Amino acid sequence: MRPRLPLHNDFFLDTRQKGERKVVNPAWKPKDGKNPLRIEIADMNDLELVANFFNHHFIKNNNLRKALGATYEEMEEFSYDRAALGLGNPQSHIVFDGNKLVAVVLRKLYTPEEYYKLFNGELFHKNPKFLNKENYAEDIKARGFSQNASRIAVINEACISQAGKSLPPNVENLRFAIAAGVHPNYTRNGLSQYLTYEAVKTLKYFKCNYSMSIAVADASFEVAKKIGMKPLFCFPYKDYKENGKPVFKDIPEKCCYVMLGKNKDMLRLMEEKTDKQKSIYKSNL
Repeated sequence: MRPRLPLHNDFFLDTRQKGERKVVNPAWKPKDGKNPLRIEIADMNDLELVANFFNHHFIKNNNLRKALGATYEEMEEFSYDRAALGLGNPQSHIVFDGNKLVAVVLRKLYTPEEYYKLFNGELFHKNPKFLNKENYAEDIKARGFSQNASRIAVINEACISQAGKSLPPNVENLRFAIAAGVHPNYTRNGLSQYLTYEAVKTLKYFKCNYSMSIAVADASFEVAKKIGMKPLFCFPYKDYKENGKPVFKDIPEKCCYVMLGKNKDMLRLMEEKTDKQKSIYKSNL
């Protein structure tokens, strides 16, 4: 069993000293006018905090986990695995209201030297096609997590492994979005949009010209499209089968999408939207 942190009124608390992390914004002001939020770069010393936050958050809010009826215990090791993948990356953000953890966004930068292994040697196809297996039972059994966690891991890996077929030949470093979670009390205040903008605007310093993500829910698919990302392919949930039966039986969404965006175009769209919002605000003064 992994270390479990206590909740305080539904929040995990930051126990690290001031100055231990790099600060991105010491007092970001949300649109709802509530407390300013502190945004920092998450590092490996945040492993327990981030893994506990994601496990607690996604058991309640992730469509795949809810469709499987996955428990906290079943998803614990997977949550630690995902957290470790993104921590220590300068693109991974952790957000606090005082000492209360309210949001985490994990991302990873991949270099061209890693593409062959990441994408199973399938790169830059002229006519890329997603190839679906008839049965993923052996992959799920071999993955090593609990059954439900392995089911989620395998569908993610099935999508990622084939995404290289659709990469453009001019891709440099590639940013991959691992996971994002915002406490329900802190949604709809502009935080997610700000964190995305803050990340994309700095990617030029890392020689990164494209971003990739997996959208497992319709809401995340629509958000990705709004910032200029486009679907590479769709993996229908009805076709993800284990021993002849769909893994996700009661899920409202139809597809898991792999999304790709050119960072320069994404940044332009976000800046245009920000400028328009500022113009509307000024016209109402």
